[in-house]
Amino acid sequence: MKKLRLLIVRSTLLFFTSCFDTIEEFTINEDGSGEYSMKMDMFRMIEMMSEMGGKDNLSKNKDYNEVKDSSFLFKDFINEAENLTAEEKALFHDGRFNMHMNMKEKEMFVNYAFPFKSRGDLSKIYSSGPKALEAIGRKIKPEGEGDAAAEKGSQNTMMPKPGATNDAFKGGEFFDLTHDKGVFSKKAKVAAIKEYAAKDSTLKQMMPMLGSAYSITIVHLPRPAKKVDHPYAKLSEDKKTVTLKFPISDYFERPEVMDFKIEY
Repeated sequence: MKKLRLLIVRSTLLFFTSCFDTIEEFTINEDGSGEYSMKMDMFRMIEMMSEMGGKDNLSKNKDYNEVKDSSFLFKDFINEAENLTAEEKALFHDGRFNMHMNMKEKEMFVNYAFPFKSRGDLSKIYSSGPKALEAIGRKIKPEGEGDAAAEKGSQNTMMPKPGATNDAFKGGEFFDLTHDKGVFSKKAKVAAIKEYAAKDSTLKQMMPMLGSAYSITIVHLPRPAKKVDHPYAKLSEDKKTVTLKFPISDYFERPEVMDFKIEY
């Protein structure tokens, strides 16, 4: 099913430019270690893009009745990845990727997860993510392009092609993330976001349909938050979890609204 495969490969819409909720989640431990993950439900985007094509209906595609799961560990490929420093390979060594697809049940989930050992490592992972995923993508070949790396990850046929993975994780290109002891903050690179939005023709077509889409940030703290500097922020009952839910229209039209700081 060429159209569906193209949609999977065209991951340029995955994280911040699609008509579905995207969730980035930070879990922070008392010692500064933790995990950063990105979660995406892609089905609505795939369904909409299929309708926009005007010809194919999802139920007519050969993969419609199939259930596919794809996963890999970064450690299986990271040492062979080109253009990464030894430090970057160590940072992403324990990363994980998984994707689940069941078109009949309207399921298409993607998840990246990156454990980190310190506050400084989190900031580096966030800023170096696009580079690392690009490098990993060049080692994991899609279905039908078998080589040594693909043989090692034969179940990973839904991994985007080289060149597309960079767009699946633009966090470090669009935001500055700072995590010092007791302070967690994120600041938008306004010019970079607006430039990207202006150049992306697919995004322009989809903008009128993005009204129900949100970019969600969840931060799990090791202790209660003392102060959260943002009107969108919602705290859990124990004040250890902060959730910020931003309409995609805010993301592209006034990205500065997405700046926030948490003191804990």
